[in-house]
Amino acid sequence: MMEVEVEFRGNKKERELAQTIFRLMLQQGAMYALDRPIRQSLHNLTEYFVEQGLHKDPDKVTTLIETAVEKNDHIFARDEREERVFYSTSKRGVPPPEAEANRPRLMERQLHEPPDGATSKPRRRAVRRPPMAPFWVRASIRQRHVRPKVAEPIAPPVPFSPKIEQVGVAAVTPEEEAAAPVTLLTLKDGTTIDFAKQVPSLFAEYGPQVAPRLREALARDFRLESFGDTWYLEEQLERFSKGRLTEIRRYILEEELPLTDETILGDLFFKNPRDADYILWAFSLNARLLREKKDFEYVGVPGCNRWSVKGLPSIGTRLLKASDIGQDYDYLLQEEDWAEEPPVQLEHFLTYYEYRHGLLPYNAIARAFFPPAMLEDQRSAQLRFEMPQHYEAYSVELRYPSGNRGGWLWGLEDFFHSSLVPGAFIIISPSEEPDTFVLQYMVTDAQERRLVVYDERKDRYLFDEVLFYCEVEEGLLLSEERFGSLRNTKPIPPSQRKRPADVVAHAFSLIGQEQEDGTYLASLDKLFPVANIERPFSMDFLKETLAEVDVFEAEEEGKEGAEFYRYTPDKEE
Repeated sequence: MMEVEVEFRGNKKERELAQTIFRLMLQQGAMYALDRPIRQSLHNLTEYFVEQGLHKDPDKVTTLIETAVEKNDHIFARDEREERVFYSTSKRGVPPPEAEANRPRLMERQLHEPPDGATSKPRRRAVRRPPMAPFWVRASIRQRHVRPKVAEPIAPPVPFSPKIEQVGVAAVTPEEEAAAPVTLLTLKDGTTIDFAKQVPSLFAEYGPQVAPRLREALARDFRLESFGDTWYLEEQLERFSKGRLTEIRRYILEEELPLTDETILGDLFFKNPRDADYILWAFSLNARLLREKKDFEYVGVPGCNRWSVKGLPSIGTRLLKASDIGQDYDYLLQEEDWAEEPPVQLEHFLTYYEYRHGLLPYNAIARAFFPPAMLEDQRSAQLRFEMPQHYEAYSVELRYPSGNRGGWLWGLEDFFHSSLVPGAFIIISPSEEPDTFVLQYMVTDAQERRLVVYDERKDRYLFDEVLFYCEVEEGLLLSEERFGSLRNTKPIPPSQRKRPADVVAHAFSLIGQEQEDGTYLASLDKLFPVANIERPFSMDFLKETLAEVDVFEAEEEGKEGAEFYRYTPDKEE
């Protein structure tokens, strides 16, 4: 790195801080030209010095940085873009404008004056446009997903008719008949099971009654080892030493993602699925790793066994804890199981809460669509989501419900922010692999709207121009035309966000029409997208909250059948 003699100003702490910032920017622009601007945001600098222990309060660190840089304005230049502060310098130790003034350059182009009455083009937050043409994307999605799949007729099984030979049978004496084994078993509920039947027909008729008792009996036998619903004699299994387990754990950490049993066996043990003993090796590996719960965690699905270890990069948003998200989705535990056939594809409209945190709810439809947990105490499953419209793939974690916490999927935050907007219509379909799914959306022509965005620096919701190319549900689109009152509003405190009634009351105060008696009147269509800003709500859960809390009252239907509710702030619950 080139050494530059620069004079820093201010007191000792300010000079040291400015010198550190300049050294960091020189490292950032190590491959830059001498006069090329090196830029860094105030937000990133603040996070860096907070981690380095300069001060615990981010606001205090921001003030120290701004003071040190202002006193060294002969080195740094300040620039504000999209309400964010950037500082720039060059490898010569002078602000970029002074460095660029000495560079040879072409003559500036002479531009025509704009016509009278012309306005400057507003800044926009553009969403990526998929590389495929909109018409072909719409056609391919409709052809693949919207058309219902017709199940191929399954040929009835050919009955097996054994060749019967005529043999002589001796007469059975009463003593021999009494000594014959008893094959009938009567359960406590009165069900009689005849164990003389063949195993397939026995489980087809009495599977729910036999399976739990058979599993309990097998679990009590110390000679057997289990993994899922598969059992082997323990003496037949392959052995894995502590050194081998350490090697497996180190290999997973080096790959930085959970690995399947097939990958581990192929790369570390040179086993091929075509080997005669491969099934025994796969069972031995999975059963052995299952016992090492301190080091290994099962994150697979039926048909694809996958293992994770502690220390891997985390998946999901950093804005909320997993425990808080589980409490937000606790209402999903009350939903009844999906009574119909599992859906061929999963269709969903994004809410603002899901868009901001990259989440999808694990509701009743999702439980029927995504693979269930393989093990009883399984906490999560690792899935792969492919986005063919952008030639990308993302690792997604499915968190199963546990205790009083609901389930969800997360890991799609980057894709949502770069390609979609709140209210977007997405389609998820399965693939040939049990742990891989395809996510697509309906592509439209370019649309430009002023939508709600969250400003982290000011901790407020603002409206900004957004350019997007996806089909949306207008009722969920938080546009300035419908929800202009959300401008400059602040998020509610975490303690208040945990109570659904408080979130709904806050939504009333934001978009409700204040009446003369101090109450607020709002339609259900407007309450639903605004309530989903702070925490997730389904339409049924929102109606349930409005019906259970006394401060909310249903009004008569408005125009075109719209449902209206009234909120009385001073009324006791």
